[in-house]
Amino acid sequence: MSRVIVALAVWTSGTLAPGIDNLRAPMNPTSPASSTAPAATALPVPLPTTYPGATAWPVAVDPGSLALESIEPPPVQSTPAQTVPGRSAYAAGQDSFDRLENAGSFSFDRLDHVPQQQMVIEPEEIVDAELGPQRLRACYVRLDAFHWSEEFESLELVDESGMLVTIGYGQRIGNARLRVELFGGQMDYQGYAQNAYAIIPYEQSDGTSYLGFRGEFEFLLEPRSWLKNRIVLGIGSRCWRRDLHDGQLPTGHTVAGYEETWVTLYPYVGIETKESMEPGLHFFTSARLGLTPYTYEHISVGESLSPKCGTMGRLELGLRGERFLGSVLMEIMTWEKSNIVDGYFQPSSSMATLGGRVAYRY
Repeated sequence: MSRVIVALAVWTSGTLAPGIDNLRAPMNPTSPASSTAPAATALPVPLPTTYPGATAWPVAVDPGSLALESIEPPPVQSTPAQTVPGRSAYAAGQDSFDRLENAGSFSFDRLDHVPQQQMVIEPEEIVDAELGPQRLRACYVRLDAFHWSEEFESLELVDESGMLVTIGYGQRIGNARLRVELFGGQMDYQGYAQNAYAIIPYEQSDGTSYLGFRGEFEFLLEPRSWLKNRIVLGIGSRCWRRDLHDGQLPTGHTVAGYEETWVTLYPYVGIETKESMEPGLHFFTSARLGLTPYTYEHISVGESLSPKCGTMGRLELGLRGERFLGSVLMEIMTWEKSNIVDGYFQPSSSMATLGGRVAYRY
């Protein structure tokens, strides 16, 4: 903390940058004032500063020693036919008697050799039959209160918040499920601006834009002894661009913006409520826990960084009908501080959302 206070004490004029998402070594204090790396808060190294990171049917006739001459013609009116798979139908009426008379030495013993009817059912058809009336596809919209935070040595360097809008599509194929999402929003920025010598508090309404894409693939484990729940094994990827806008301090100094590009992979395991075969609305829950073992971050004014592994989690509660679904959900992702690369590093960072989802199932 003492080094930060010294850095603030030597503030000079110059172009500033929002936030301190990545730390950068200071310029020579004796050199002329110059524009700083856009939107990258720098605390002087060794304490660097950040940038705003069949069937066969039984025959009703005794197949013993049947003599045709002992058969008396039945009444003229016909009765419902008895059908044998793979053979013509012999009714109990006059027409069937004529057929028996013309059959010659027909042996009913041959019926014992009629093969049972068999059906070949594909695996996906079996799964669909077990799923009952549930819908295998869904389109949905999410509205979330979004929060992004960066911390260094218990000091909150960046605090961004706003509304994040998401549109998505999901589909189940057998025991697998695929989900894709597109999201974006404008966030209010609260943090710091910096030049080569000092940092000062800085905030800007709608100061940061987010635009990104997410894809997830899941394998569903449904033990037959589990009547209401199933296990989910999945892996996902979230990719987004964080654009910090240009701004200005009350003193008139220009704050230059910059961009960050993030790509993170996260495996997870979860449990969720199965779809009900009964009509009407049904309560459901879904929960998952996972890790963020691989993350790539590129700064438009600096280096490429690799924030270290953090955790992720998601909880969803809602009501599900035959066609529509409504729920509230909370999601959290975290990343630990990256290594220092040429004077830059990404502080410990976290993302949290809390909102609702409405889906149409078909």
